[in-house]
Amino acid sequence: MMKTNVDKEEITIHRASQIYKGARTLQLDKAQDHVDQGHYIKSTGQRVDWAVAFDGHGNNSCINLIRKANMAEIMATETPAQELQNRIDADTSTSPYMKLKSGATFICAKMSETSACITLDISYVGDSIAIVILNGQHIFTTEPHTRKHAKQMMRLIEKGIVSASDPIVIQANSFELVNNDTVITKRGEYVKLKTDQESCGYITMAPSNSIGHNGLYGSLDIDTVHFKFKKTDTVRVVLMSDGVSDVVDSKDTIFVEARSPTDIVYYAHERWRQTWNYLSGGNFSNVRQTKFPTNGYDDCCAAMIEHKPYVIVNEPEVIPEVIPEVIVNAVMELLKESVDISNSI
Repeated sequence: MMKTNVDKEEITIHRASQIYKGARTLQLDKAQDHVDQGHYIKSTGQRVDWAVAFDGHGNNSCINLIRKANMAEIMATETPAQELQNRIDADTSTSPYMKLKSGATFICAKMSETSACITLDISYVGDSIAIVILNGQHIFTTEPHTRKHAKQMMRLIEKGIVSASDPIVIQANSFELVNNDTVITKRGEYVKLKTDQESCGYITMAPSNSIGHNGLYGSLDIDTVHFKFKKTDTVRVVLMSDGVSDVVDSKDTIFVEARSPTDIVYYAHERWRQTWNYLSGGNFSNVRQTKFPTNGYDDCCAAMIEHKPYVIVNEPEVIPEVIPEVIVNAVMELLKESVDISNSI
């Protein structure tokens, strides 16, 4: 697959608000990230601005279908993740086994302005995350669907897709961010999802939820978070793949200071390239410095919506210079004297 990148930006003045939207990918690995943004008008006349991010995994059949889909049409539905899943399931050009081995995370944000407030809805499936910034302060981060997401793991157990007694498998090592210059090794824990299409009886996945995968996760589990803000607030929501969140803490100031998603993905790229303090197995007495190999980077994507009051700055009023009356009178007296002198000559 060609490592083509998405780079979209838009600024709109709507009512008394300025709305910024941007979407950017930086393909550093398998070129499986995707983002988009846009808006639609509801039947009530209400404008809804949206952004969406995906992180593909497995083979490319799922992410390719996502890229070809009419995202504006999908995002205008009540449950875009389910609508997209239905379209992927309906695809007949891909074999069932290829579908089983392909999926993507999904996270979207919809923001709109009512007569009373600003509303923000975030819906997600998988381990991509969203953060919310209110008036320049971080206030919220979504909980990614991994094996640590207790509610999602219980859903899988209740559906009989994951065994309560044997829910995960350890495969190799992974890492976890400690701070801006330190990472620590950790066990690579993957969810064991039952399937009769593999001889071992299961497939291992890092996310505990995903679109695609030909029904591997059962019925789609979508988590949604709702917010309401004052119309005078400045609200920013940033969506990102784990190519960003793995190396940038959700409370990093970049998410407040960034002018666009481009700033965020290039910041993440620099983090992949930097030298790290590396703690092996939590042993703080054994710290060494290292870098990620270039083939160990991950694709990065970010999308953003920012809604803030639009203030019209008036040009300063030009006040005509007024000559004080006393000066006018003095000038008139001088003119009168000069006339009298000329007459006497």
